[in-house]
Amino acid sequence: MKLFTFLLLFSFSLNSCQTNKTSPNKTSFDFLVGEWIRTNEKSDRKTYENWKKVDKNTFLGCGFTIKNNDTISQEHLTISKIDDKWILKVNLDKTKNETTDFKLINSDKNSFILENQENDFPKIIKYWKVGNQLKAEISNDESSKIDFVFEKIKK
Repeated sequence: MKLFTFLLLFSFSLNSCQTNKTSPNKTSFDFLVGEWIRTNEKSDRKTYENWKKVDKNTFLGCGFTIKNNDTISQEHLTISKIDDKWILKVNLDKTKNETTDFKLINSDKNSFILENQENDFPKIIKYWKVGNQLKAEISNDESSKIDFVFEKIKK
């Protein structure tokens, strides 16, 4: 009986240590929705990220950086559910229909992590919300990462 109780408690302990992944049906990206400005950008640039919810399975985003009134970088983003899996498609050139796809590997109410180990950089994309800030990180590993801090633009 003691062995059975020990095994039962051990099993519960192992399960409680596992990463908290939500099922694809409960994943929410609603915290992304809105117009955001990067607060940790270089002083001669302004970077924006705008997100809108199209329907329960599709979110569209656009990120762009302006320097001296010129757009120096732009990316079009789509998060959508494909075959019961959430995918982020990143398109850096709207004239071409070429995307880099990242698969959702972890999420909760106010954060998510996407991955594409085949991509040169980044391999991992993280988004999370803290208070009124939207934070993001793109990385390959701990030594190679870029942090983004956004605040919502008030209208």
